[in-house]
Amino acid sequence: PRVLISNFGLCKKLGDKSSFGATTTHAVGTSGWRAPELLVDEDSASKPIFPSQHLLLLGCVFYCILFRGKHPPGTRWHREFNIINNNPDLSHLALLGLAEHEAKDLISSMISHDPRKRPDATKVLIHPFFWSAEKQLTFLLDVSDRFEVEKDKEKATSPEGWYKSPFIPLLERNTREVCGGGAGEWMKRLDRLSLAELASNKRRGYDGEKVLDLLRAIRNKKHHYQGMKRPTSRDGSGGVSAGLGPGAQ
Repeated sequence: PRVLISNFGLCKKLGDKSSFGATTTHAVGTSGWRAPELLVDEDSASKPIFPSQHLLLLGCVFYCILFRGKHPPGTRWHREFNIINNNPDLSHLALLGLAEHEAKDLISSMISHDPRKRPDATKVLIHPFFWSAEKQLTFLLDVSDRFEVEKDKEKATSPEGWYKSPFIPLLERNTREVCGGGAGEWMKRLDRLSLAELASNKRRGYDGEKVLDLLRAIRNKKHHYQGMKRPTSRDGSGGVSAGLGPGAQ
């Protein structure tokens, strides 16, 4: 059996001698659940509905499901004003804890005021918000290895073959947000055992203000965890996820 879900807010009852074009004089859709481009365009009633508008509504529905009916544009009487003025309230995302950042990235893009910036359904389905902890960790390890290649290429180039990676600056552009905003901040959040393990690596030092070094620390702990000193309750460290893997604070 197949189930068809229809939104009758997009429909309009026609009279005996009416045509669709003659009777649709206002923006289609349910009040408070319409894309901003439908509300500000006086001719929107005569224009087709695009997938990007459905993705915005899907983002709102997703938020409502996560937070028991809370709507990003706010309460009923303020919704369309907030939609037009691009003033969503996503404050409830903080309740998701460690999943807040992925959820905010996903929902913010889906309800973007600019329809060109909204993802299509395919991109929504592969968003990291839906990844398992194992997949998230594997992704970080792969990214670390790829950027180490970029770093090594910079070191290995001679004056005749000078190379400056265009990708490392992109990785580090949100360093303060990722690393905590202070000198050596991400290293301050590690347990004593993990810090000792990093310090014992004589081949490489770690800069607590660089995302690249944070990724490498995650990669090295994952690959060398079994060889580390056995953690005890006094150490305050647990498994891989308790230190630098998914679930780390």
